Amino acid sequence: MRLKEGIRSVDLRVDAAAKKLGVTFPLLSDESRATIRTFGVEDAENGISWPAIFILDREGKIVWRSLAQTYKRRATAAAILDALRK
Repeated sequence: MRLKEGIRSVDLRVDAAAKKLGVTFPLLSDESRATIRTFGVEDAENGISWPAIFILDREGKIVWRSLAQTYKRRATAAAILDALRK
């Protein structure tokens, strides 16, 4: 898979298993849920975030997003890759 120059993947979930699995991209922790609140994806009732994918440009502007009400229905890999190629 080839992404545009300068694009990197960041996952906001942090698992103890990530290290064991050899994850090679940076992981961020959002224990205070400040980031999910900023992006408007907090499920406050359950203390988690709604499943979401955001693509930001170099200035940090959201240029594409996918929001879901359940982890079972997310954007397809094809849709995400298509958005990255634009």
